[in-house]
Amino acid sequence: MISAADDSTLIHLLKKSDENALRVLLSRYIEPLTRFAHSVVGSLDVAEEIVQRVVVRLWENRANLDTERSIKAYLYRAVKNEGLKEYRSNRVRSTYIKTVQLESSLDEQSKGFRSAENDSLTRLAIAEAIENLSERRMIAVRLRYESDMSYQEMGEIMGISPAAAMQLTLRALDDLRVLIEV
Repeated sequence: MISAADDSTLIHLLKKSDENALRVLLSRYIEPLTRFAHSVVGSLDVAEEIVQRVVVRLWENRANLDTERSIKAYLYRAVKNEGLKEYRSNRVRSTYIKTVQLESSLDEQSKGFRSAENDSLTRLAIAEAIENLSERRMIAVRLRYESDMSYQEMGEIMGISPAAAMQLTLRALDDLRVLIEV
């Protein structure tokens, strides 16, 4: 049964242009990849486009896939790279939108909606602080806490050791504490 095949088997089948292998890989990874891309770029529509580009590139380059490497790491790395390109190109626009949202939240808070708005404001402050991290630290936080990945998986995706992924995440958390307290 192809749906029960492991990723390594699916890569071998994909290299032979097996469309069912692609369908199985997509059924496994499309949702988490889209969530991850969304966390990087902040737009579900853009995230879906990014994942679609990655899938098309995977299919076009299927003959060159390395059967010894993790397909999950390959897909996440490709989505990360595409997402960062998009993120860099839209950072100014995103910052403006978040500023408007923050101002709106502050206006609502001043009208007396304290508890719910405080939660909203806190989430917004955390999101803004994550945006202000370096790209590598932002990706580390998103992989660890939004995509719920191990340091091993993070290392594969980011091209670093698991220990370096852990250190990067810890430094990012230290930065977040400072950014949120300010």
